[in-house]
This record gives sequence, structure tokens and C-alpha cells, in this order.
Amino acid sequence: MSISLAFLVFVIPFTRRVILPRQASRLFQQNKALSAPMELEFDEVGMRLTNSFGEARRTWTDFYKWKEDEQCFLFYPSEATFHTTPKRFFNEPEEALFVRKQLQDNGVPIAETPKQIIWVQVMTFALVTLMVTTFIFTALS
Repeated sequence: MSISLAFLVFVIPFTRRVILPRQASRLFQQNKALSAPMELEFDEVGMRLTNSFGEARRTWTDFYKWKEDEQCFLFYPSEATFHTTPKRFFNEPEEALFVRKQLQDNGVPIAETPKQIIWVQVMTFALVTLMVTTFIFTALS
């Protein structure tokens, strides 16, 4: 049980706060296309990203899910990756409304908040740990 507690208390926060940010920074530095200036356009079909390395087009239905707060949109092409678009990118508030309407009209689901996902993962891990610990103690007695 102490190993499980140490895992929850130390390893998970260390990974999230130290290891993952370092990996993300290293990958960003290695991928020159990510740091090049980019132009982003939205229309009824989807979005178009253009920079000095090329052009990419995504239709609204290509997105797995999306999320929005006061500052930005997150567009998820898969469960684990997303494109960030700051709302300051838009010249007019109507442009953000247009993007939101296109996502909704094309049936792209809204993403759950990360806190909910993390809570489910922690509770699942705790439940599995409790079940294994109970099984071991039952087998030993």
C-alpha cells in the first residue's frame, strides 16, 4: 500500500510537472515547423493552416472533440493531441462565434475538462490498488 501511496504522491506530480514539460519543450525545439509563423483561416468547410513549411487543411468533422475558454479554442484531431488557437487571433468576436457554430453544426463533441479525466484515472487506480491489496491479504491469511 505504501508503494501505491508513494506513486500517487510523488511520481504522478513529478511526471506531470517536470518530465512532461521537458519532453514537450525538447520536441518543440526539434520540430522547426512548430516555431515558424503560421496563418490560420476558418471557413464553412474547416480550417487551413499555412506556414513556410507547407499547408494543412482540416474539415470540421476531422476533429475528435473541441474545447473553449475565455482565452482560446482547443481543437483535438485525436484524443491525445490538440491545436491551440488564441481568441486574440480573431479580429471580431463574430469570428469566434462562427467557429463555435461550425463545430456544433458539424456534431463535434465538446471535450471534458481535464480535472474530470484525472479524477476518474486516480479513482480507478485507487480502486484497482485496493482490490489487489485485498486479494493479496486474503490469499496470505
